[in-house]
Amino acid sequence: MSDDEDEVAAQGGKRQRGRDGAAVEAPPQFEPLSAQEAAGGKSEFRRVSVPPHRYTPLKKDWMQLYTPIVEQLKLDVRMNPRKRCVELKTSQHTADIDVLQKAADFLRAYMLGFAAADAVAILRVEDLYVESFSVTDVK
Repeated sequence: MSDDEDEVAAQGGKRQRGRDGAAVEAPPQFEPLSAQEAAGGKSEFRRVSVPPHRYTPLKKDWMQLYTPIVEQLKLDVRMNPRKRCVELKTSQHTADIDVLQKAADFLRAYMLGFAAADAVAILRVEDLYVESFSVTDVK
């Protein structure tokens, strides 16, 4: 055995053979990147605008919205009253970058009129989306 074959055998891997019988290297295995590493060390950021008719209900339900985002998704959240939007940002504890989009969808569902308890389903269920439309032609 050559040194290269000894190394593959010591790692417990099997060398694969191509069509022509030549050795084919196995693809490298990488550990998943954290949200900070995926963004190049910078924080990702999203804004969800708050319509005027949802401003008071948002104040009332703030803790129901804030708690799952911070405790489960490990994101930073703040309300910007000057711009009337909720701002989401990844933190050093955020494990996956996809949770930022999930949290934005969760807040958008609430802003469209869902109850806070119903909108939490977006965080728990994979591939759950909210679509809306406006009816302009009423006869």
